[in-house]
Amino acid sequence: YSKLTAIKIGAQPTLLWENNDYLSDIPSPAANASYLFLPTSYGMMICYDAVTGQKYWEHDFGKSIFASPMIVGNRVYVSDITGVMHIFAADKEFKLVGESRLGENIAATPAFTNGRIYLRGEENLYCIGE
Repeated sequence: YSKLTAIKIGAQPTLLWENNDYLSDIPSPAANASYLFLPTSYGMMICYDAVTGQKYWEHDFGKSIFASPMIVGNRVYVSDITGVMHIFAADKEFKLVGESRLGENIAATPAFTNGRIYLRGEENLYCIGE
């Protein structure tokens, strides 16, 4: 069985917390110093306190998620399989910032570099930026 486990690394690693309520089977979680965002392939996104493991919120996007979320600044970007990019605040309360439809299915994790977003759709590769 798998578990979501937070470990403080160092000379003597310390187990901070464990949880097995929600587990990700395809997408990977994303974390910063404050929050851990765990997506599930059936469309749920769960936000935990990265240090204590306290669950802050869960949100059902209603569509499967195969792409891993990306944290950029104070926002989290995640695409569902229908090609909708969901953008929400990296915060202890769920706050949807926006949604954008690509027009084709997406299963790949987006890449961010030099002010651009690269998205691999089912048929095409997109670069969005200035």
